[in-house]
Amino acid sequence: EVYHILGDSLGRVWIGTRSGLAMFDYLSGSFRWILRDHNVQSFLFDGNSVWIASWNQGLCRLNFREDQFHLETPVFDSLTSIFHLPANGESEGRMNDGMISGNLQNCISIYRDPGGIIWLGTYDRGLVKAVETVDGFRFFHYGLKEGAPGNAVYGVTGDQDGNIWISTEHGIGRFDPARESFDNYYREDGLLSNYFMWKSYFRAPDGELFFGSVDGLN
Repeated sequence: EVYHILGDSLGRVWIGTRSGLAMFDYLSGSFRWILRDHNVQSFLFDGNSVWIASWNQGLCRLNFREDQFHLETPVFDSLTSIFHLPANGESEGRMNDGMISGNLQNCISIYRDPGGIIWLGTYDRGLVKAVETVDGFRFFHYGLKEGAPGNAVYGVTGDQDGNIWISTEHGIGRFDPARESFDNYYREDGLLSNYFMWKSYFRAPDGELFFGSVDGLN
């Protein structure tokens, strides 16, 4: 099962699958595994690193040495699995090397904002913010209790004003990180449907946002 396809600056095609992260070289027709045993729902590039939203391993980061990342078959230098330890809405995170799963699982979508903060759409914890600190990571989750339209966040992206937009099983939410509050939109506000599809979202080069629902494109 293939969940996510993304090309890099070198023209290589990276593929997130149920079994791991792979790379396809369409010039030679070769297929190579980069990471196994991770259900890779979504991923993004960050310099010589790859952030992964994994269904079974939570938030992960592959770190490549600069001299390795550009190779035909890059080998990552380290794999970081980041723990999510829930505590009254705010969570302390710790970071260990090695393939270690934590409590933050069922990750679906991922977005990195201009400030370097990682945002995750999860199936059961709503929107999750991961902030890197000198001691590791701190996590903050925003679900129904915090004003989100739903706990199952299928898409997450940002707009030009710094807001975070999420698509869920019950409407679309616009999250203001400064105020930590949501403005939510539903069918009565003009949406074609309240139920949005898994990872069906896109930010155009001009900043316009698109979300796919069961009844069409918004």
